[in-house]
Amino acid sequence: MLVIKKYRNIVALLLVVSTLFLFSCNNSEGDENILPDYKHEPISTAENFSLTFTDSAKVTMHFTAPELIIDTKEINEEVQQFKVCPKGFIVERFNNDGVMVGKISADYGKQEEALNRFEARGNVVVLNEKGDTLKTEHLIYLQKKKKIYSDVFVKIIQENRIITGDSFESDENFENRVLYNSKIQMDIDNEDIQNK
Repeated sequence: MLVIKKYRNIVALLLVVSTLFLFSCNNSEGDENILPDYKHEPISTAENFSLTFTDSAKVTMHFTAPELIIDTKEINEEVQQFKVCPKGFIVERFNNDGVMVGKISADYGKQEEALNRFEARGNVVVLNEKGDTLKTEHLIYLQKKKKIYSDVFVKIIQENRIITGDSFESDENFENRVLYNSKIQMDIDNEDIQNK
């Protein structure tokens, strides 16, 4: 088990994205449940969507997406609303000095409001304040369970090491994260070895 506390800012990003219903993923052919067959016009669509959050006249978050779709579908005889970013998204979080402290992007995103489920697919990249990067092709956030997980290959790139695993799960604060079948590649300076 690897515990990484450096990703706390990412949780804030995930929570803001979840309130915006704007998580992204890639709509690949053959994936029938990503976007429904539209037999009608969606409730709402937006192109080149951009949203900026501020607090006391300071930018705290910026969200952009080439396209945002809001619509409904019937699940178990109930109409459920969902939001999709079929062409990707970027969310950036800023500190009080205007410095970016977190970023998440992906090729496609989907939020299912009734399930409190947010999904990102395709080139999912999460960057934290310390410069650590998490990369995967699939990321799911279950808000009610406060759980984030990926069932596919994950790579975490840090200053002096790369950690990989074939899947992972974590609490929403990234404090108690488990990488399955993990491997660590570390850069070791020869001078450090000789001095020990």
